[in-house]
Amino acid sequence: KFYYYNILPFATVAVCTKDRTETLRDTLKSLKQLKYPNFEVIIVDNAPSDNKTKNLIASQFSNFKYVLEPRKGLDFARNTAIETARGEFIAFIDDDAIADENWLFYVGLNFALNPEVKCVTWLVCPYSLENKSSQLFEQYGGFGRGFSRKKFSAKLNEKAPKWAIGAGTFGTGANMAFSKKVFDKIGLFDPALDVGTPTNGGGDLDMFFRIIKEKEVLVYEPRAIVFHKHREDYEKLKVQIRNNGVGFYSFLVKNFLLYPEERISIVKFGVWWFLFWILRRG
Repeated sequence: KFYYYNILPFATVAVCTKDRTETLRDTLKSLKQLKYPNFEVIIVDNAPSDNKTKNLIASQFSNFKYVLEPRKGLDFARNTAIETARGEFIAFIDDDAIADENWLFYVGLNFALNPEVKCVTWLVCPYSLENKSSQLFEQYGGFGRGFSRKKFSAKLNEKAPKWAIGAGTFGTGANMAFSKKVFDKIGLFDPALDVGTPTNGGGDLDMFFRIIKEKEVLVYEPRAIVFHKHREDYEKLKVQIRNNGVGFYSFLVKNFLLYPEERISIVKFGVWWFLFWILRRG
């Protein structure tokens, strides 16, 4: 393991947050414990209602960089992180997640050993299963994508593979890292998508799909682990699931309009998802 320390690229860890100081504190504490030779941490405060996050960083995490993004919307915050980042790759972690100390090492190792890799996702485990809402979220599907390393890529043709439309199979916004150079090719996150906008989500799925659509390589790395604090309140869980559905179909509609050659696959997957993932499971 220590041999690889010499080849690991300089990394940026980005935390996009809004009015969640208490959970953010635990996230940042875990980032202090990372076993990685050279990295920076950027906290992007998205349209905050107060100065609590700014004061937290100044008082307890002054070695991390605080950036204010006044435009409301998670993808605005993500893009600000990308534009601010100095790292060769950018790893996004949620403000209610706890990183394993070796998390960034295994993410960085994929970029270091495989130059063709432009996106890495990882294993997200529940931080706790002591309440019913967390158990229900895991039964619904959770954020984890299994314990086997997987490599996703598209053949050199116009259309993306059919499985790429179901971009949630790659991961979620809670577990994604990108080579900074890939944004020069595929562009930044779409500010019209995700939390803080009427779409309520889809920005992460949209980016995964674009990675595959542009013939880049995405790797799922289960040795990289973070622990996510799921919703403890059942009503908040219902809101989250509903927003996920709105975000998913917003992602489908956007790419239906953008890529005519993908329209048949998008319609088929949208119908299947509604009938078998929502109605049948309901």
